Amino acid sequence: MHYVFESIFVAIYTTTLFIFLQRIKNKLLLLFILGFLKHFLGYVLYIHEYYCNKCANSASTFDPVFIQSIAEGCYFMIIGYIGFSFIRNRIFFIFSLGLCTHLLSEWIGVHTYFCQNNCIPLYRNLSE
Repeated sequence: MHYVFESIFVAIYTTTLFIFLQRIKNKLLLLFILGFLKHFLGYVLYIHEYYCNKCANSASTFDPVFIQSIAEGCYFMIIGYIGFSFIRNRIFFIFSLGLCTHLLSEWIGVHTYFCQNNCIPLYRNLSE
């Protein structure tokens, strides 16, 4: 059940970013920046640490996060462009996109993959 609450938080976070970015007139650029910042700011603001702590890890490396932020930007660009073509209420669509993306990432194991491949195990931090 906590995945639903996490997803609602991520949806609100994504919608908030969208509200600040909606002055960007180019739809594709707006969607790319939204997806990129959603993922990248999650790293910078330590929101992703929740997943690392959930996986018994404590920190993550920067390089893969930047590449994954670009990938998430591309994902938002593709899905968002399709959604913007069919759904007129953009705020509702962005909220739904953030919610569904988070739930889907949890269910198919993207968050677990992130923990296993990007987060540095706690014991490695202590030994350095």
